[in-house]
Parts: sequence; C-alpha cells; structure tokens
Amino acid sequence: MDRNFLDHEATRLYFDFAKEMADWEDEVAETTDRLKTQLEEGSDNSLWDQHIAFTKTMRSRLEEIYTKFCIAGLQAKRLKGKGLSYGTPRQYDPENEKILVCDISESKVTLEVLCTTGYPYTYKYEITLKDGRWWMSDTRKFHSDKSQKWSSSIL
Repeated sequence: MDRNFLDHEATRLYFDFAKEMADWEDEVAETTDRLKTQLEEGSDNSLWDQHIAFTKTMRSRLEEIYTKFCIAGLQAKRLKGKGLSYGTPRQYDPENEKILVCDISESKVTLEVLCTTGYPYTYKYEITLKDGRWWMSDTRKFHSDKSQKWSSSIL
C-alpha cells in the first residue's frame, strides 16, 4: 500500500475525528468515574446537579464533533438518544490504530483500521467527498479476528 494515503485529506480527517472522540471519551469516563465515587462516598446532593450539567456539556461537545466531521451532522444515529454513550476501554485510540486498507477513489475513501486497544476489532470507515469537502459517514462496519463477517454499528 502506498504510504501517500496518510497525507490524503480524508485520512487526516479520520485521524482528527478519532483524536477528538478519544479526548471526548477520556473526559466522559474520568469525570463520570469521579462523580460516581463521590456519590458512593456520600457526598452532598449537588453532585447530581454537577452530573446533569456535565452530561449536557459533553452532549453539546459530541454534537459539535459530529457536526464538524460527519455528513449526517446533528442527524447522526448516535445523537438520536439524549444520554452519553462511551467505551471503556475507549473506542477510539488513533495513536494505537493501524490502517490495513485504504481504498481511494475520486469521491470516496474507505479505510479499514485495526484497533489494537481494548477489543481487537477491524473497523471499516467510509469518507465521502461532498461539495468540495470530505465527510465521515455516521456508521461504520466492524469484525473481530474470530469472525470475518462485517457488522454495522454507529460511530
């Protein structure tokens, strides 16, 4: 595979998206764990208010990320619910991901990315050129090493 694909605008878009999502997931996990521990220790009820405010803030940041990177924007499937969904271990780890396949056409780039943190899945992302700009799809496909069958999931 030609290493020039790493300089392609769509590939850079994917890594920028993955970095912002990793930072978002880390902040959600750290703060949620801290608030949960404080609640279990019997801290005052203002922690519920802090949790609600934090959830609203992080939801807003997630909407900003999807508006910035995904063609679906605020209509993205992940944004249909009101809560926060995040992975532990996190679902995005661009520093430890390896691009296995990069298929570039004039208006579409497909990346197959091996996630080496947490569960060893291979993800397939589609990035489309629209109105002179590259956009992520709000869905992805994945498979594990055990099952080579692709399944769909939301970003």
